[in-house]
Amino acid sequence: MLAIIIVKDWVYYPKFAKFCKTHCYVGEHYFPRMLAIESPHLLVNTSLTLVDWSRGGAHLATFGPVDATDAFPKKILNRHACSYDANSTVCHLFGMKFSPSALEPL
Repeated sequence: MLAIIIVKDWVYYPKFAKFCKTHCYVGEHYFPRMLAIESPHLLVNTSLTLVDWSRGGAHLATFGPVDATDAFPKKILNRHACSYDANSTVCHLFGMKFSPSALEPL
């Protein structure tokens, strides 16, 4: 459903393409914002999205095998609580940009 909404978009993407010339990435900037505007009722905020911008530059940092420890997700989950319809729920951790070498430790 969300993929169809994105493919059918002729309102937001032209603006994104026109004004976002450098350091703009569809997956990191356009998709989340367009869906939050166009279809917020289809988005369920029961996940934590782990990204790391601390290393500077235009892209998210890539997590490697050194980051993929038992303590890593626990540290994230201990700082946040997830809820849905005012009830506590399981937090699903969604991490972006893990290197292939992080797969085995994960």
